[in-house]
Amino acid sequence: MPDDHYNLIPKVFAQIEAMACDHLTPCLAPARWREAPAHVRAALDEKGPFDGVLMVGHTRQTGPFRVEMRAQNLVNAQKADETGFCWPAEKIQPVGPAFARTTAPVMALVNAVQAAGLPCVASSDAGRFLSNFMLYALLTGDDGLASDLPVGCLRAPRSLEGTDGQVSGILAADAMMQAIITATKAFDQALSARAIANL
Repeated sequence: MPDDHYNLIPKVFAQIEAMACDHLTPCLAPARWREAPAHVRAALDEKGPFDGVLMVGHTRQTGPFRVEMRAQNLVNAQKADETGFCWPAEKIQPVGPAFARTTAPVMALVNAVQAAGLPCVASSDAGRFLSNFMLYALLTGDDGLASDLPVGCLRAPRSLEGTDGQVSGILAADAMMQAIITATKAFDQALSARAIANL
């Protein structure tokens, strides 16, 4: 992809993988409508077991990091993936729920990223491209891809904008890495607390 913003995630994932974080196993999915969800499911089966799944995506918007609360059964059918392929319909599933709520502890992730000094909000609009598409597939079981694991989605902005309205410029790799690691740690801690509560 020619846009440097969209090349950040592969770069950051490579750095995280080199760090060998105990609580985090990165998996980079192809930016392709047809292959991406199956790729994620194969990675879950091959590299698991896991306690949860946190998808990481991006948006062209300026603003805070966004932790998505739901996916929607909608697609931008005019937007091509990295192969030039466009989804042939305006819905992910011809017959499916209009929305699917994420099962991750959204506010725990939002609060943790904010505490790390990065602007972050809970969001109800995951867009109509691949982040939303994959999130919907994992949450609803499109093509048998439903996950029994808690699933969430963190989306990075093109440029960070704080609560004071100040724009910090194009998002840097270290800010994205900090947000991802912070969010996954909060995710892990929330799941551990939930497991203890259920004992």
